[in-house]
Amino acid sequence: MNMNMKNILRILSTSAILAGSIILPSKLNGPNSDNYEKTFYLGAMPSLESRLKAEKVTFVIDPGHDSTYIGRHVNMIKEEELNLKFSKKMTKSIREDGGIVYMTRNSGKRLNINNLNLDKFKTIDVKDELVARANYIDGIPSDVVIIVHNNAYLVSKKETATEWNPVHGMEIYFCGVKNKKQFDDNKLNYSQPINCKIYSEPSRLIAEKLGLYLRENGIKVSVLGSDMKLLSLNFDKTELYIEMGYMTNHLDFKNITNPLWQDKIANLLTSFFEDDITYIKKVNKDYSLKKNLFYIMNNQKYSSNLEKMMNETYWK
Repeated sequence: MNMNMKNILRILSTSAILAGSIILPSKLNGPNSDNYEKTFYLGAMPSLESRLKAEKVTFVIDPGHDSTYIGRHVNMIKEEELNLKFSKKMTKSIREDGGIVYMTRNSGKRLNINNLNLDKFKTIDVKDELVARANYIDGIPSDVVIIVHNNAYLVSKKETATEWNPVHGMEIYFCGVKNKKQFDDNKLNYSQPINCKIYSEPSRLIAEKLGLYLRENGIKVSVLGSDMKLLSLNFDKTELYIEMGYMTNHLDFKNITNPLWQDKIANLLTSFFEDDITYIKKVNKDYSLKKNLFYIMNNQKYSSNLEKMMNETYWK
C-alpha cells in the first residue's frame, strides 16, 4: 500500500470511531481520477493527536560529517551538506507529526569544537568527532537514533568519485558482526543479517522492518549489519545508520540532490515511525541493555566484501 493511501485509511478508521459517522460517495472513483484521494468524506473531523506526540517519541538525528570532515565530494556537492539538508527535512517532518528531535549538529560546525582528545590517540581527528557524537547520543533517552549519510563506491583506487558507477541504492545498517574478533579488530566489517552472531536486537528488528516498508513503497534498499564506529560505540541504543544513496551513481545522485525526493523519503520514514511506534517501543523494552547484544550460532559463511553481500537484484 502506498504512503498516501495508507495515511488516508489511517485517518479514516481513527476518525470514524471518534466522529461516529462517515459519508462515502455513491460511486468510488478509480486510482487514475483527479479526486481519487478525496473519495472518503468524514461527517466530523475532531483534531487527532499523532502517535509520536501521544507517546512522546524521542529521536536523535545525526547528519554525518561536517565542514571539517566533509565526506565525499562529487560535482561540487559535498556529502556533509547533503546529509544536513536531509536531516533537517527529517527533523521538520517528525516534529510536525508531534515527535521530539535532537540533532547532533544543525550547521556545518562539528560537535568537538574544543578539539578534545576523546579517543585517547595522539592525533585529534574524525575519530574524536565520532566519540563526541556517541557521547551526545548516549546522553539522550531516545527511542530511535537515525544516522544520515550518503555513500560512494569506487571499484579501484585509480577511479575518481566523479566517475559514475553502477552500484546504487539505499542501505540501512544496524550494529552487527559475524564474531567477537570482528567486533574488536578495528576494521570496518559488513555482514548480512542472517550471518550476524553479535548484534543489537532492537536495531536489527527495526532495520529489517523499515527495509521491508521502504521496498513496499518502491525504494531499493538493502539491510546489513556493520561495526561502524558510531554503531559500535552506542550498541545499547536503537540506531539506524542510513546511507541515502550513492553519490557515485548517476541515478542515485539525481535523486539524493532532488528536494522532492528528499521530501518523499523524509515523509516515508515519518510515516513508518508513526505507524510502528508501538512495535518499536515494545522491542526497546523487551531487549534492554543487558539483553541487547545477542550471541547466536550460525554456520553459514559470507564474504565481508560489500559488493558480494548485496543482493544481485539490487545492482541492476
